[in-house]
Amino acid sequence: MEERIYILCTWQPWPLGRLARLVGMKWSHALLIAEFGMRNAESGSRRWVYEARPRGIVKALLNPGHLGCEYQVFETVQALSEWQLGAVYGAAEGMCGKSYNYGLLLRLAIRTLKELLLGRPAEALARPAEVCSSFVQECFRIAGVDLVPGRIALPDDLAASELLREIEEKGGRA
Repeated sequence: MEERIYILCTWQPWPLGRLARLVGMKWSHALLIAEFGMRNAESGSRRWVYEARPRGIVKALLNPGHLGCEYQVFETVQALSEWQLGAVYGAAEGMCGKSYNYGLLLRLAIRTLKELLLGRPAEALARPAEVCSSFVQECFRIAGVDLVPGRIALPDDLAASELLREIEEKGGRA
């Protein structure tokens, strides 16, 4: 059985997605994709999505709605050990049902606007808190992989992480 964990960065045309584009960000949402099963036509594979949504952290089977209008899939540059894979998956499973943090979302928006206006990085924000990208970041941090050291990540920060690489799967829909 092959198990893989991917990060999906996506842009959705919701109000926050439009605001993200307004301030110069490419991505408005980040989530985890956990793939279980062999990749072949006979057995297929199951892809589960773990994401922080306004109703809280949820798990669902991957569907086209998760992909947004534009998306890019990432994986770690170095393969995760079996322990790390289990830790990322366990963290995601354990956080399901946790509340979404609207206060952090507002603070991240203010930090992003400061960076835009000042032209330099603003102060790091305290943790723990969960919005989409901080949820992804925390799951990997629990496994000993700090994707964006020193700050709570935005989806663009995850996409730019030196510890991740784009994989061939990218695209979008109208």
